[in-house]
This record gives sequence, C-alpha cells and structure tokens, in this order.
Amino acid sequence: MGNSISATIVALAVCVCASTESHAQSPQPKDSTPTFSLFGGTALDQYGPSRSGLTNFEFGGSRDFRLRSLPVPLRVTLAFRQQNPYDAGPLKFGTLSLDAVGKPIPRIFGVQPYLLGGLGVGTRAEYDAAFYTLVDGQFTTAGLRHIPRHSWAFAEGGVGLELGRHLFVQTKFMVPVASQGQIVMPFSVGFRFWD
Repeated sequence: MGNSISATIVALAVCVCASTESHAQSPQPKDSTPTFSLFGGTALDQYGPSRSGLTNFEFGGSRDFRLRSLPVPLRVTLAFRQQNPYDAGPLKFGTLSLDAVGKPIPRIFGVQPYLLGGLGVGTRAEYDAAFYTLVDGQFTTAGLRHIPRHSWAFAEGGVGLELGRHLFVQTKFMVPVASQGQIVMPFSVGFRFWD
C-alpha cells in the first residue's frame, strides 16, 4: 500500500515537471478556448467505506465553454459512479452538472488553482437490497426488497488545481437541494485537452 502511494506521488511529480517545462515552451489556452477533460477517482458519501469489491469509483468527462454574457467559463460534467455496499449492489449512479469556473489566483510555477460551483441532477439505478433478521444471536437473510430508481437535484462547490498544461486534480461537495439524495464528495484526477 505504501509503495503504491509513493509511486503515485512520484508519477504526479514527474508529470507536473514535464508539464511545467512544456508550459514554458507553449502558451496556455485562454478561458475562451473550448476544452474537454476525462477524469476518474473515488467518492466519499454518508454510507462510509464499502466492505467488498470496487467501490465508489467515479469516472466521466467534462466540457468547458464560454458565453459572452458571463464573466467566467462554464463547465458541463457527466459522471458515473459505482458503489458496492455489503447488503446490495452494485449500486450505479449518474450525475450531470453545470458549473461556473473561477480562477481568482494567478498561475504560479505552472500550477493554476480554480474554484467551481453550480447545480446538477443525479440518478441512482434500481436495485435489490437484502434485509436481515436476528435469529439465535446471528443475522440471517430474511429476503430481498426492490428499491426503485431515484433522482434528485443537487448544488455543488469545489476546488481544483491545474498542474501544467493537461493534468488536474479536484474535489467537489455535492449536496441535495429540495430533494432527497446522497451527499457526495468526489475526488478526481484527470487530463484536460482543448480544441
């Protein structure tokens, strides 16, 4: 575990150094340049860590664009997530969001901090969940219960770092608005490209 974390940190450092060097040779795209990105990562939610398998792995893509009437670029993001709780699964989620992206701090040594915030919708696919009864001091499966599809609206805010020309890391906090849904905090690492 420690070796894989060290290898990841070294790989990120090499990417940042290489990206910073290429940044000195070619300019960054302007905020008005349409860009797209692919990302993946993990997400924390109110159910805590999973007990089995691939859990809370999120992946997706986003597209940045600019409207003349707004002072900051907008980002539309489509993401998918899977969660494997011990009593059901896998649970599959999808989210679509629209965020404003602000860069109040200038780029320093190839690193550009940014803030984002906006609204979105999420949905969870239907699934069957097991429920248990306590018999002679042991839990036994009493049956399955069908849980239908559920959708909700959410507000989100987040922070991120663009590292060099293409690499970025970001985290968001997604809170249901006027609906019942999950509170989720995804952490993503991805690559950004431009047209």
